[in-house]
Amino acid sequence: MTEFVVNQRNGVKGLVDSLKLTALPSPYIQPSQERLTSDKILSSPSQIPVIDVSNWNDPQVASEICHAAAKHGLFQIVNHGIVPGELKALIAAARGFFELPAEERRRYWRGSSVSETAWLTTSFNPYKESILEWRDFLKFEFLPQRHGYDATWPPVCREQVTDHFKRMKPIANKILTILMNNLNSTIDDSSNQTLMGTMRMNFNYYPECPEPTLAIGTGRHSDINTLTLLLQEDGILSSLYARATEDGDKWIHVPPIPGAIVVNIGDVLQIMSNDRYRSVEHCVLVNRSCSRVSIPVFCGPVNDSAIEPLPEVLENNEMARIFLKDPMMERRLLTMTSTTDVREFVVNQRNGVKGLVDSLKLTTLPSPYIQPPQKRLTSDKILSSSSQIPVIDVSNWNDPQVASEICDAAAKLGLFQIVNHGIAPVELKALVAAARGFYQFPVEERSRYWKGSSVSETAWLTTSFSPYKESVLEWRDYIKFEFLPQQHGFDAAWPPVCKEQVTDHFKRMKPIANKILNILINNLNSTINESSQQTLMGTMRMNFNYYPECPEPSLAIGTGRHSDINTLTLLLQEDGVLSSLYARATEDGDKWIHVPPIPGAIVVNIGDVLQIMSNDGYRSVEHCVLVNKSCSRVSIPVFCEPIRDSVIQPLPEVLENNEMARYRKVVYSDYLKTFFERPHDGKATIESVKL
Repeated sequence: MTEFVVNQRNGVKGLVDSLKLTALPSPYIQPSQERLTSDKILSSPSQIPVIDVSNWNDPQVASEICHAAAKHGLFQIVNHGIVPGELKALIAAARGFFELPAEERRRYWRGSSVSETAWLTTSFNPYKESILEWRDFLKFEFLPQRHGYDATWPPVCREQVTDHFKRMKPIANKILTILMNNLNSTIDDSSNQTLMGTMRMNFNYYPECPEPTLAIGTGRHSDINTLTLLLQEDGILSSLYARATEDGDKWIHVPPIPGAIVVNIGDVLQIMSNDRYRSVEHCVLVNRSCSRVSIPVFCGPVNDSAIEPLPEVLENNEMARIFLKDPMMERRLLTMTSTTDVREFVVNQRNGVKGLVDSLKLTTLPSPYIQPPQKRLTSDKILSSSSQIPVIDVSNWNDPQVASEICDAAAKLGLFQIVNHGIAPVELKALVAAARGFYQFPVEERSRYWKGSSVSETAWLTTSFSPYKESVLEWRDYIKFEFLPQQHGFDAAWPPVCKEQVTDHFKRMKPIANKILNILINNLNSTINESSQQTLMGTMRMNFNYYPECPEPSLAIGTGRHSDINTLTLLLQEDGVLSSLYARATEDGDKWIHVPPIPGAIVVNIGDVLQIMSNDGYRSVEHCVLVNKSCSRVSIPVFCEPIRDSVIQPLPEVLENNEMARYRKVVYSDYLKTFFERPHDGKATIESVKL
């Protein structure tokens, strides 16, 4: 569901348009305590003030506004000077955007939008929520220097959005002037930047919902900004509810009034007024019969504003109830320690962990990267000698001794290194230099290849392993390339800095992998034919793994403990840089062996597929990668694996002597899905198919 709605950028509207839903999909089913049931809703909405502002200078208007801000934190204004036709045109423009074909809407998806000041997403924070909200929204940012206008906004609504920003600004200014005067304060250039230095607008779209009592359109929250001016769609059943009091769970319906604007007090005003004004908690329900649009305009501070109680409200020795001394320091601290902020910067904004390191002088490890103690590879778990790692000279592939050493290593450890394989050291160095060349690109250039919006269909960049599934992130970025035999491996859309070297390396690795697999399969009394070739290495992929320098390497992990799920992996470690690759010495203990880089050597890993096919005759080795403080590191694995529809099971030849199969049949695409649905977790994937 997340893949279709979020990663494929269809949104919840795309879900509704694609399927005739009769039941609510499980990712949208709210826990019972979060649902706004009828027993929590007050029968009368009369508590919501409706204020006629046809005369802004009337003291009664100011009194009603200040009273509503203090008691309810929400009110509606009418006769504000905006004609109904203009408001209806804005609603029509919003609906016009969501009626665009999905392909056109996706052009504005967050992270790859064609506009720097307009982007579309779904729910609230879909990568952090365990339960999604039944909403898509398009956000616009007002640019005063352009008078609000941005030529890259969707043509279907560009003019209406610009006009509405301009109409809302003086209304917000009048309300804020009244509220500040009531606090014995005035608005100057500086405080104006704090009160409404930024303005943003949403087009919220709530599709019809098959089981609305189980879902939520927008979850319970207060607005964090200064003031929100909300237009509800006229003629459509409103589902906006506000909490009646802060100390109870009773809610009031906020009905749509033709031509009215709903005004919400935000957290900033509650802080500045030292709780004299109330930022109201509210939520939005959905309905079965039709979709609904709402359009809030958010007025808020510029990013470096210091938010604190006003001096005027503290004159009589009143204690400040909330105080942020240095918001910039607070923000930097959050950037380094908050999971939400780090993930936003690293993942959603497509900077990667390299972007994090390049942007900040880190002296401590950000909290989202701190591994739990049981996941760390401490020195007491590492064997002092790496002599157990076989190094096999393959200068003569036909030598029976070479075959014997390869099969023995595959059976005992599942990992070995090969030397004298025929690839010149200069070619390997050129590949490593090409990988480093890619990561030396400016972040804007690297992000063009980010997963989900890459300019290439066969190359994409991401960070960690599965950043939306992991509670703790890995200290790694990687770009993955897919080999296309019909194009001889070459893809014109690959980064120019490494395109040629990647293609050449694929071509060099293929015959080496084929020779190793022939040896291993022959040792199982089987042979490789056209069909089994598709199972053994029907697809080939390559990573450029990049591990930046790490401020506290003992607390982090570069790549978590796992076995490769494919057939065979051929890994190039960067020569001259301290290796941090470790392999588990035995399957029944927690001792690990360092796999040192040997100039010109290729590390060979046995994967799960071969362990299954050999019925445990070969071992897929569990391994991990540590990081270091002094420098970054590159590694380049080539993965040989089955085509997606291959059926993986023990070979008939290894079961000839009435040996019992230890694994059930599994389609490789299902095996892949199981692996990528969770963080790195040792050999849990192969354990899941054991009989």
